[in-house]
Amino acid sequence: MTRLLILASMLFASVVFAQVEIPHVHENGDVIDADEINKNLDIVAKAVPPRDCSTNQIIKWDGSAWVCSSLTLVYEQLSGHGGIIRCPSGTKVTGGGCEIKGRNCDDTFSTPEDDLSGWGCFAVTSGDEYCEVSQGYAICQ
Repeated sequence: MTRLLILASMLFASVVFAQVEIPHVHENGDVIDADEINKNLDIVAKAVPPRDCSTNQIIKWDGSAWVCSSLTLVYEQLSGHGGIIRCPSGTKVTGGGCEIKGRNCDDTFSTPEDDLSGWGCFAVTSGDEYCEVSQGYAICQ
C-alpha cells in the first residue's frame, strides 16, 4: 500500500511539472508486471527536474526534458554608442549588463535582443556631450 501511495504521489507530481502520458494504469487488486511499473517509473523520473545539478548550475527545460545547465558569461569591449554582445550558438541570453561612461547621457538601454541571441547596450546623447558604452556582458545558457 505504501508503494502504491508513493507511486500515486509521483504520478501527481509529474502532472504538475510536465505533461506526461503514463502507458500502464492499474487498479486496486490488479497483478502488476514489473516491466510495466518500471516503464511508468522511468517516464515519471524523466518528467521530474534533476536533483544532481552542481552549485554553479541551474535547472532548465531544454524543450523535451529538464536538464542541469551551466551559465556562460560573455564579455565584450564596446565603444561609441554601443553594440550587441552575442551568445554562443545554441544558447539564449538570460541576463546582461553594460558599463556606460559619461554623466550626460540622454538615454541608455541595457536589454536582451528580441530573439534572445544576445544583450544590447546603447547610449544616446544629443549634442557634444560625452556619453559612450565601454563594455557589456551577456549571461547565456
